[in-house]
Amino acid sequence: MKKLSILVAALAAFVFTGCDEAKDDNPVLATHEEAIEAEFLNEPVMQNQYIDFTEADATGSLHLTCSQPEGYGYAASARYQVQVSLTKDFADFRNVSEPFRLCSAIDPVNGDIAGALCELYGVMTEADLANVGYAPLYVRLKADIYTDLGAIVPGTTYISNVVEFKHVKVSYLAIIIPGQPSIYYMRGSWSTGWDAMPEYNFLTTDEKNVWEISELNLSDASYDFKVADANWGAVNLGAGESNIVPGTPYVLFGGDNPGNIHLNGPFKGKATLTLKNGTYTLLLSPAN
Repeated sequence: MKKLSILVAALAAFVFTGCDEAKDDNPVLATHEEAIEAEFLNEPVMQNQYIDFTEADATGSLHLTCSQPEGYGYAASARYQVQVSLTKDFADFRNVSEPFRLCSAIDPVNGDIAGALCELYGVMTEADLANVGYAPLYVRLKADIYTDLGAIVPGTTYISNVVEFKHVKVSYLAIIIPGQPSIYYMRGSWSTGWDAMPEYNFLTTDEKNVWEISELNLSDASYDFKVADANWGAVNLGAGESNIVPGTPYVLFGGDNPGNIHLNGPFKGKATLTLKNGTYTLLLSPAN
């Protein structure tokens, strides 16, 4: 190992001690060129249980504990990044959650793990999950020293041993895949039967509960329309007598067959549908 340069040593002076141990009066932080593998992640209590990540428990967490890597030269305050993989060699892995500060409370969020699993499995739709059953999930930690300004001190990376959760499954699409069809359509008087047409289907974006029609071209003088699903079933959104104004967010109303939304004049641009706190809002953004 080599000693820190004067600059890095100065940065390390900002680092707090961790894991309830007092630091030395004159600590010297040891660094290394490459990441070092070390045994400091404890075997998880739930490793033999069947764990099913569902949308209902997305805000829960998977509890892990570890010990401080011993190579820092003193009880430096490390932060721990959780990494997960479908294979023990971690040929393909994902980071989950933010780095954790306490050895005794490394609690990655279930929703983050579920999202990582979906990415690792390469699922694109809910239907893809039908082929995903219980399988091992491999977990390790990446430990680094941080300054109090949030910067990683170079040469302080340790990679933990790998632990295995033997039976893990994800049961919902925990990632957002942009450009996928949604259940929402603009259905209006541009079609004789107010049909659910592909060119008026809202597509997913990279933000949850936000969908858009990126190229909407309505060339006639006026239109009436609603936002609905393909069967006028679970979704049938409209508005009383109010007219929608391009460039202004417009609150949609549901209930029992709400009134039509009226658009005065032609429109060319983008339509964005947002669901927040149970309320749907439609924004027509004119093209530049």
